[in-house]
Amino acid sequence: MRMASPKIIVVGAGPEGLSAAMLLAAKGYAVEVLEKQPVAAALRPSGSFRPESTFLNMPHILEELFAEAGRSVHDYVRLAAVKTFYRLLFGGSPFYVYKDKGQMIREITQMFPGNERGYREFMRRETASPITSMTNG
Repeated sequence: MRMASPKIIVVGAGPEGLSAAMLLAAKGYAVEVLEKQPVAAALRPSGSFRPESTFLNMPHILEELFAEAGRSVHDYVRLAAVKTFYRLLFGGSPFYVYKDKGQMIREITQMFPGNERGYREFMRRETASPITSMTNG
């Protein structure tokens, strides 16, 4: 007799919660997502910077996440390219975050001279550890 898969409850329908729920469901678990707000947090405009939502600006991460679940993100949403991800203010001065690495380095050089190496190291670390490594353990 085959045992029923345990039910997993994910608290919070933000990007992380929905990602976890999708991956768990793809592995055969019964998943229920609980969200205290009437609209999923991943779909609500926040009006403020939410670091966890920046992955929504990175199609390769969404593609990898959906692929891990045996799906294609392109079957569910139409992705549109953006050049500028968002704008931050430092002492009233705008700092723009770009998709293009060269443009990003120029922005860092202009606003934070000498910090280009830190950005390159951060990007090297981030691209060296794919999201799938989180789901295989």
